[in-house]
Amino acid sequence: MKRFADRKTRECQRSVFVLTYRRSRAIAGIHSAYLVASGVWPILHRRSFEAVTSPKNEFWLVRTVGGLAAVCGAVLGASVVRGRPSGEIQLLAAAQALVFVTADMFAARTQSRVYLGDVVLQAACVPAWFVRWTPAK
Repeated sequence: MKRFADRKTRECQRSVFVLTYRRSRAIAGIHSAYLVASGVWPILHRRSFEAVTSPKNEFWLVRTVGGLAAVCGAVLGASVVRGRPSGEIQLLAAAQALVFVTADMFAARTQSRVYLGDVVLQAACVPAWFVRWTPAK
């Protein structure tokens, strides 16, 4: 009876780990898609972007940061498609999150509290880049 219980426990643990691997990769994919979408949005439609985030004096800067976010998202997304984040990709994910969270905290105090949503999303998604996406062999 004990052997059966041990085997069932191992099977359950294995299925939980597989779910964790898949979930981490899916969260990383959502994160990269979010970066692309939020980066392209101010470039494509200024009026709707400013309606949500408040009017900007220096819109060239918004477009520049949007372009950087979109490129980061595209590079991170390529890693998700490949199925394995390298050390450089993990560094990029952490660095972009740190930079955007810092800017978002300042913007939330001076412009619009909607930037706090980006802070929450970045904090929730970045750990997914540091979890193995495939079981160890």
